[in-house]
Amino acid sequence: MGWTARTVRLRLRWPPFDADSVVAKELPIAVAEYRLTNADTAPCELSMGGEESFLIERTLLDTASSSDTPKWTEPSLDAPAQLCAHRSGWFLTPNRGHKLARQMIGVAVIGIILALIIHAFEPVLVNAGIMSESYAGSIRLGLLDYPVLLLIFFPVFCIPILMRIGSNIIDYRRTRKFLDAPPPSPSIGVEGSPNTAAPIAVNIQFPKDSERWTAARAWVQVGMTTPSRDVLLLAMGRLDGNQNPPGFSTALPRMTSQEDMMGTGVGERTPLEGPDKERLFLSPLPVQEMGSAVEFPIEDARNGGIDIHLPLPDGEWPGSEYSSLLSFHWEVVTMVEIEDDFPLKWVLPIQVLHDGSPRRMDILQIQSGRAEMVS
Repeated sequence: MGWTARTVRLRLRWPPFDADSVVAKELPIAVAEYRLTNADTAPCELSMGGEESFLIERTLLDTASSSDTPKWTEPSLDAPAQLCAHRSGWFLTPNRGHKLARQMIGVAVIGIILALIIHAFEPVLVNAGIMSESYAGSIRLGLLDYPVLLLIFFPVFCIPILMRIGSNIIDYRRTRKFLDAPPPSPSIGVEGSPNTAAPIAVNIQFPKDSERWTAARAWVQVGMTTPSRDVLLLAMGRLDGNQNPPGFSTALPRMTSQEDMMGTGVGERTPLEGPDKERLFLSPLPVQEMGSAVEFPIEDARNGGIDIHLPLPDGEWPGSEYSSLLSFHWEVVTMVEIEDDFPLKWVLPIQVLHDGSPRRMDILQIQSGRAEMVS
């Protein structure tokens, strides 16, 4: 294919960990340009998101690049070994109490704020007969006075915290149980050469000693790993160690740039797991889309295996590619329901080919950075 473009331009407005807490259009856009020679294979053009939201854009320009512009390095089709090691095999699903507790925190905080506002207008509300005197005033506890309404709402505020503690204890015990007696591994293989133009054909075989597995379903998911911190800062015209750009978090001291890119789970990404180095909860990728799940009979998978076709996720996603700024990662996920236990996920990284045609999506699928919110 005779490309005439001489410059590859990348523009990114990358979502932070808690994307719902920021106004996307107010965040800066990182811009990087690379020099493309005649011997290089031009990448596909991308347009994901929009100027008023989070943005991933790659365009090919006909203008020649200066000699100072970095040379374009063709992305790798093979996932980094560490990424595959951290995002393959068995993963636990977080206790549902985590998600419920996090949803309740907002309600509890609003209740406390309303209690303080009502307390400020108590004399007017009591004189107007709107509020009973039994709920007005304060109660002295120790050396301080506390509004009566605040004491009524405070237990509601404590419920999500207690739920989180209980869920963490349950998950911690599950991790110990899982590590003491891990379940048998299924055999899942991809047939042919998967590409972005057709459903993914897979063969699934379950081991004979999986009698407690009661149901199963599988799907394909694609997502983007976090760009390299150093390269992204450089594209923003910033130096690491100086003031961070808006929406850009401070580097975690115990987390390498490779670990951050791989989404291996740190801090609030995953529930409490204990001191083990092995990650047992799968961190969601910051940008991620799941295809429709396909259920299949357990007995067929246990007796010789079963062939199924998994639909691709919605949207014009490119194939597998891995670089410092843009990385598209594809996976096959199999969810297994277990009798008297929580379900498990078996994750298999796959390589998906792309024909190089331009890809465009008006909406960028942003996921919560917390595993319990997308499980």
